[in-house]
Amino acid sequence: MKKKILLSLGLLIIVSLLISACNGGQTSQPASQATNPPAQSTSAPSGEPVTIKMWAHIWDGSDKANKDLIDKFMQQNPDIKVVYETFDYGTFIQTLQTSVVAGTEADVIQMFGTWACDYAKGNRLLEVPSSLMTYDQAKGTFFKSQLDGYYCDNKLYGFPREYNLESSGIMINPTMFQEAGIANPPDWKTFDDVIADAQKLTKFDNTGTMTTAGLDIHGDEGVFVFLASILELGGDYRAADGLHFNFNTPEGEKALQFLVDLIQKYKVYDPIIWGSSDLTESFFKGQVAMAYGGTWLTGGGSQFPDTKFDYVKLPPFFGSQHQYAADSGWGIVVSAHTKYPEAAWKLAQFLALNEDNAREWNAESMTIPGMISVANNPGVILEKNPYVAIPLSSDVMANARYIGPLGDRDQFFGQIWAQISKAMTGEITVKEALQEMEKQGNELIDNKK
Repeated sequence: MKKKILLSLGLLIIVSLLISACNGGQTSQPASQATNPPAQSTSAPSGEPVTIKMWAHIWDGSDKANKDLIDKFMQQNPDIKVVYETFDYGTFIQTLQTSVVAGTEADVIQMFGTWACDYAKGNRLLEVPSSLMTYDQAKGTFFKSQLDGYYCDNKLYGFPREYNLESSGIMINPTMFQEAGIANPPDWKTFDDVIADAQKLTKFDNTGTMTTAGLDIHGDEGVFVFLASILELGGDYRAADGLHFNFNTPEGEKALQFLVDLIQKYKVYDPIIWGSSDLTESFFKGQVAMAYGGTWLTGGGSQFPDTKFDYVKLPPFFGSQHQYAADSGWGIVVSAHTKYPEAAWKLAQFLALNEDNAREWNAESMTIPGMISVANNPGVILEKNPYVAIPLSSDVMANARYIGPLGDRDQFFGQIWAQISKAMTGEITVKEALQEMEKQGNELIDNKK
């Protein structure tokens, strides 16, 4: 599920966040107002219930499900109280960056999987106890492309709750399709068919300025398309060492040219007009006919009840089979600084390893299941979000691979998309963009060694 990023911190912000973290934050939504007792055990010396804290970023469906599940957990475990605190996404990132270093973070954290191994460095996260689940056992429980975000140095550090998937589907405006004489659902055999329909849907005013984009692919989604295209062309975006990047290849050149052609050859999108806009807002305001991204996009429809939309299946960009580099989605980790590891893992197990609880969270949060058994038996998830049927019915979930280490996930996506955008607008050549992507990506990797 795609989220936005706030990148840099000033010294004053860092200091204030450290103070805030130490004081429990200003955005807490506590299930209890107690603080952690100073004891390394699962019960307080006084006989009172131990108190552990859980952090997450503010996200309506996830928050409701987490609160409901935490209440249920405390009813079943009266010896454990849970304080649930949430932060807006930018503050959440900043707070994690400072508090994990200072040792003031929550006991249990709902963390994005692609971040987990970076936070695990320096023994800042607890390894999953083998008595709870081994990596081999976890591979039979979760999709590997999601699980591997939590697995590094032969150690498992947490459990994915969702499958972060940006492929296999696209959001469409059925009214625009009808006006253009395009069937819904469309009968697309190859991505050339998608582009042909996108051209029919694109509109210009009498000055030649684009007023409606036929197909919007930008930001993180554009990077995912670039990586997926390399894989579908039979290439690899990783160098021989499996760690560094190798974008300047024939497959990389063809993948980037594909994105450039959407602008310069087929003229279905204008990055100057929409490149910095919010994808869902542009779509629901009727400025975009087709918006590429995961099923999370459909959640934006609640703010625009008058805009009709559908989410339909896409063919691969190249070849006949979807391949995909997937972020590891939101999941659960436990801090190495917790005073109550047994209680913390008990909560983590309750939230992420119980099939019924996992299904409830996926349904309320409108996410794709990271647990294999839930994906095979989605039940109420499809009632809440029928569009999840698109990825669940495709081959992409089984064929996806974990995207791998990025150095700094959000900086990586920002830098790669910046170079793609420059190539799209003709500011630099495709070759120059690939060279700069590779240079910047490898600098991020080397800076994290």
